Amino acid sequence: MRAIHRFSVRGRGTRSSALALGIAWLVPLAAMGRSSGQEVLRPLIEPGSTQRYEVVTETTQILRLGEQRWETRTRQTLILERTAGEPNDAGEMWVTFQPRRLSVEVRTGEDPPITFDSARDLAEAEPPGENLSERERGEREGLAAVMGPLSSSSWRIRLDADGEVVAAEPPDLRRFELPAALSQSLAYQLDPEHLKSQAVTELHPFPDRPLRDGDRFRRERVWRLAGFERLAAIEECRYVGAAAKDLGDARVLHHATWTYRQPELTSEAPEGSESPLSYDRVRVRRGSGDLWFDAVSRTVVEESRSVELTATTTLALDEGEIEGEVNWTLAETRKLLAADALELDRD
Repeated sequence: MRAIHRFSVRGRGTRSSALALGIAWLVPLAAMGRSSGQEVLRPLIEPGSTQRYEVVTETTQILRLGEQRWETRTRQTLILERTAGEPNDAGEMWVTFQPRRLSVEVRTGEDPPITFDSARDLAEAEPPGENLSERERGEREGLAAVMGPLSSSSWRIRLDADGEVVAAEPPDLRRFELPAALSQSLAYQLDPEHLKSQAVTELHPFPDRPLRDGDRFRRERVWRLAGFERLAAIEECRYVGAAAKDLGDARVLHHATWTYRQPELTSEAPEGSESPLSYDRVRVRRGSGDLWFDAVSRTVVEESRSVELTATTTLALDEGEIEGEVNWTLAETRKLLAADALELDRD
């Protein structure tokens, strides 16, 4: 399998290539074991309800081409608020997702970090402009150009009377007059069908059947990257059973774990946007994940995953090709916050 990846060896491309969104599909597999109950484990969104989550994403990308080496590390923390409306006469309901705070730190090699924090003015979040080099100022403005619109824009999904996702509306970024290339990249990552599939996964973290301890099932996890790449891997899941977890109370939660295999990286770049850097032999070096579900409140209270991938690379130049390798590490954690845990009003 050979894939094309949009990557800038010089400039700001290394700092934006880590942005991604994930989706998954569940495919149950039969297994034997002791039953933990006859209920189907499925989240429920109550009309008029509001929940807040903290979503932390950390990525590391190490690219080696010939004698050259580039390392980019990104940490993004998002406080995301989910609000359900009231059902209409047909029982359909809109659910809105609104970022309440977004902070990002990007490090390339030994360079000073480039940061963004939607809770502060840019001038407070960064050193004074006169202390920045022209390149650093350009990188700072480039990061703010992406994260500013995303941190202030909501998106929503529509559920039918049975609670199934029937549509998704991405953030409306037209009012920001973004550069054409950036608008095209964000439109790819925030495609309505992609967001819809992501929402379907959130409401179906388990198969639609009662589970026994030790039951196994699989799903495909997909990330859409900033350079028009589709990165997919199979999550081999195992339902561990009901277990206690220290959350400050005595709740017993349903626990599932997973590992990764069969990664695939394919380019979905529009014509004329292809990159001279290609990848081959994509492999999972290590990967794992955990999910904790509260059957009483019918809510996923915590979910985490970590995966490390390696691949060979080829950079095609007019004068020939340069062989190399790349290593990606992605770690994501999502936690349900207490209703009064944070006050993050913008005003």
